[in-house]
Amino acid sequence: MSFILAEAANRGFSVGDTAAKHYENGITASMNEWGVDTADVTAYLANADVAFATAAVTDKEKIAKQFWIAMYNRGFEGWTVYRLFDAPTLQ
Repeated sequence: MSFILAEAANRGFSVGDTAAKHYENGITASMNEWGVDTADVTAYLANADVAFATAAVTDKEKIAKQFWIAMYNRGFEGWTVYRLFDAPTLQ
């Protein structure tokens, strides 16, 4: 749900927080679901290629990529995210 809120905030809708905050919440929730250690989640979020403020793609692409990763074990939902955002770029 956090990634959907991130997209809504990115489009200018008032959803209670910023796109960046919802983006981080989505990544954190996904990793917590898989039992990833808190320190590893923090390190991942600090990575320049992942951090909302510093990743070198559009905000839409950032949200799409992390949303798609979070849905990797849910094939149809992952495909739906890809179709909705037309991202990430697949080879």
